[in-house]
Amino acid sequence: MLLAVKYSMKGLLHSHGVVRMDCSSNASSAIRTRSLSTHTHKGSGIEQLDGAGFRRNIQMKLPRFTQLRELADGTKAYRFNPPQKFITAGVVERIELGPDLSAARVAAREHNAKIDEWRKSQAEILDVRKGSKLSLLVRDYCNSSNFTMLRKSTQKDYKYFLKNMVQTLEDARISDVTTRRAKGAYEKWIHSGVPYANHVCAAASILYNYAIDREYLTFNPFAHVKRKTPIQRKVVWQHEHVVKFLDTAYSEWRWRNIGLI
Repeated sequence: MLLAVKYSMKGLLHSHGVVRMDCSSNASSAIRTRSLSTHTHKGSGIEQLDGAGFRRNIQMKLPRFTQLRELADGTKAYRFNPPQKFITAGVVERIELGPDLSAARVAAREHNAKIDEWRKSQAEILDVRKGSKLSLLVRDYCNSSNFTMLRKSTQKDYKYFLKNMVQTLEDARISDVTTRRAKGAYEKWIHSGVPYANHVCAAASILYNYAIDREYLTFNPFAHVKRKTPIQRKVVWQHEHVVKFLDTAYSEWRWRNIGLI
């Protein structure tokens, strides 16, 4: 009779989704159970069997700034929709992630990683002081709207020139760069050409003007560096030069197009 009750209980528990039971041979039996659950993806949720065998839908939390939208044709797709401040700063953009939940999660995590990295750099901006290094001021400037609103080609040039400035000044403290030291750096840049020296000096001056605007400093050492004027490469042809050029151009058919320019 006791054995029949045990098997009857075992069948009843299995019919309700129970997968584990322990029956002792003593008069009192202790039964420990664990619910059997099955998972199937449905949109942004999962379907699960509870302990009593009833199905229930559990919503899965989407990655940050990710939305599930219903399109005009009735299909559903995911979209990465971050706040405007991250878009204005050039960190990420609003993009469609497609209907696949797994692919959308991977893409959203990558974009959120960029946001986290940018936020970390913004936190470092607050640490810029008079005693900070030039490299930190450059990073601060490159994260500001003063820099991000420039054309991509201009941003690339500024980064190149500012990197060379930091190397020449040995990443000194921003408050330790005096006008005398700035002039000494300019003389070193001259060896690479006057145009190059002027470009680096101009970028350095812009950087220090930014520091003044942010109230990190009150003085721009590069504002007092006298820049040299490059040698003009303009050559003016005399009348006889033009005549000789045209005579040569029209002397042979293969050079005729040169004379027509």
